[in-house]
Amino acid sequence: MTKPAVVEIPHPQVRAEENEALRTELLKQLDAGHKKIVIDFEGVEFVDSSFLGMLIIILKRCTAAGGDVRICNLNKPLRGIFDLMRL
Repeated sequence: MTKPAVVEIPHPQVRAEENEALRTELLKQLDAGHKKIVIDFEGVEFVDSSFLGMLIIILKRCTAAGGDVRICNLNKPLRGIFDLMRL
């Protein structure tokens, strides 16, 4: 069993400006052969719709490669958004 790659989100608010750096990091993990990715939301207070769209793209790409994306440390408001979006 391989250890999942853990990607920490370094900003409390994730908007389009931060989205590209996170996308690059997540794609780098996929390209390095990591099929299981954990995204750590500790300290994140807000994500915009562009981040959610990017997350769906990463999830589809990862599952197509036989892997999975998991999230951890969501605060209650973000958990509500993720539940609403069925993520």
